[in-house]
Amino acid sequence: MPAIAFHRSEIMSPRDKLKTNERSKPRVVVVGGYNADLLIRCETPVLAGKSVVGGPMQIFGGGRGANCAVAAARAGCAVAFVGAYGRDGFGGMALSQLAGESINLDYFFELPHVKTGTSLSLIEASTGRHFLVCAESANDRVAPKMVHSARGLVLSADLVISELEIPSRTVWAVMKLCEQHSIPLCSRYFAVESHQLLARQQYIARRI
Repeated sequence: MPAIAFHRSEIMSPRDKLKTNERSKPRVVVVGGYNADLLIRCETPVLAGKSVVGGPMQIFGGGRGANCAVAAARAGCAVAFVGAYGRDGFGGMALSQLAGESINLDYFFELPHVKTGTSLSLIEASTGRHFLVCAESANDRVAPKMVHSARGLVLSADLVISELEIPSRTVWAVMKLCEQHSIPLCSRYFAVESHQLLARQQYIARRI
């Protein structure tokens, strides 16, 4: 039997196959915040000036932007996350969790002199009341220049998602870039008169 000859272009390495599969997936870029969520459930009602003892502290990965990125990745999309984290333990946790979801972190910037996003949550078990405080963090330093540095990534997206745990000027930079290049954008609705300049068919207003 004669040997079968393959052209080089017909032979795909595992890496080439992975790239082909990635190209076949919807491409989603999320520009937003990551938070390490620290949560304590408390049986005793919380009263001003009174100390209470709660259950064990639980730590979860969170943040509106990161949650959207993880949800999109688990839905089968090729996802990239644009944001920032600090050089601390929670930053390492963010990298591990997001990378574990196969999210592209090429534009997830380390900021050495600030802390990774952190939220403190207290839940009254008897009433379901939820008290939440978000700390000043790297999320507050996600700047328009970071969006511009990821311009090529954004322009390749089938959908861009952003939210307001990062500065509004940065979200506005994302909105303008998407409007200029007719890229669908999903963002939490907020009262900025200038949003009317966006092409309405390209803007999806939703609470996230």
